[in-house]
Amino acid sequence: LFCFMLMGFTVYYNLWQELMVGVVAIGGSVIVYWLNYKGKHQAAALALINITSASILCASIIAYKFSILAEPENWLFAFVTISIFLLDGFLLIAQFIFIFLEILIAKLYKYWTIENDYGRDFVLLIVNTIVHCLGLYIFLIFIKKDQSKTQYKLEDSNRTKNKLLSILAHDIRSPLSNLQALLSLNGKGLLKDKDFQKHKETVNSKIGFLTTEIDDLVEWSVVQSENLETKVVSFHVEDGVRKVMAMFSDFCLDKSITIELESDVDSISMDENHFKLIIRNLLHNAIKFTPENGLIKISIKKFKDETVIEICDSGIGMSPDLVKVLMSQEKTVSLNGTKGEKGTGLGLTMCMDLIERNQLKLDIESKLKSGSTFRLRIPTR
Repeated sequence: LFCFMLMGFTVYYNLWQELMVGVVAIGGSVIVYWLNYKGKHQAAALALINITSASILCASIIAYKFSILAEPENWLFAFVTISIFLLDGFLLIAQFIFIFLEILIAKLYKYWTIENDYGRDFVLLIVNTIVHCLGLYIFLIFIKKDQSKTQYKLEDSNRTKNKLLSILAHDIRSPLSNLQALLSLNGKGLLKDKDFQKHKETVNSKIGFLTTEIDDLVEWSVVQSENLETKVVSFHVEDGVRKVMAMFSDFCLDKSITIELESDVDSISMDENHFKLIIRNLLHNAIKFTPENGLIKISIKKFKDETVIEICDSGIGMSPDLVKVLMSQEKTVSLNGTKGEKGTGLGLTMCMDLIERNQLKLDIESKLKSGSTFRLRIPTR
């Protein structure tokens, strides 16, 4: 529509050379449409911005011929904004330079034709244009970074949602279906007591880990709430750890895992519920990745400025790359345990979130086939 208006303007005033601007712009519009149709969206965005900005510059020059004071800089600055959100990398830098040159040409033409100001300092004009362009560019880059973070969070939330649906559809449904089938066969008398007891232990083990998965899902959904408050209280740290250990007594018995606890600390100050959730997830991972007849050592030590809780297992360990991914929280990682135990991968994600909210620190030391050590550092308050 803009191109047709420009062509009508040029025909009305018999500006046949300038008419070619509109013809080229219309041809450019066809190119933009074709590139977009072919899925080459970056190229289409680049063509769209360049053709339209060039058309505006040409229209302004035509206006200057009739002593009409146009302000193409404002329109061209708008194209800097559009470029930030449509282009990336080298294309964005190239486009920025191109628009900068267009703005400079527009300013020079205005001063030398409309205002007849041939004495204007050319260097000052260039510096002024660079400052304006760079200022807007830097400001918009910060906005784009913030937008990218928001987009990443939305994409991560969407991936998590899909993963939760997968868990609900498979990991949770499967053990319940097995339990239902087992009870049905036993109720009809089609299963001998010996076979029933054998299958009961297997199903019971799966139901146990199913309960842990459900706990992870519920607690993760609670932690995601922005209104979750952190209530700092003083409590006996060893009692808190022992309560968590009691929750995993059946799991340890099933894998013949021994847990040893040593403590020389009386109390700590932090959110007690968050503390139990963090220890529960760290201990659950230690049990999950420790083989049968393994050993887990928990030590609680007091230092000058902090209390350190160390959970050391004799499990399968992790590679340096995996440790890096876990610490960076770039993505949710879910691995099967030494006895085929499955998980949501949300436990450690929730754990890291709570650690950040309570201003704690977590160190991870691990080596493949040599176990892992998790150190939770709680500052003295």
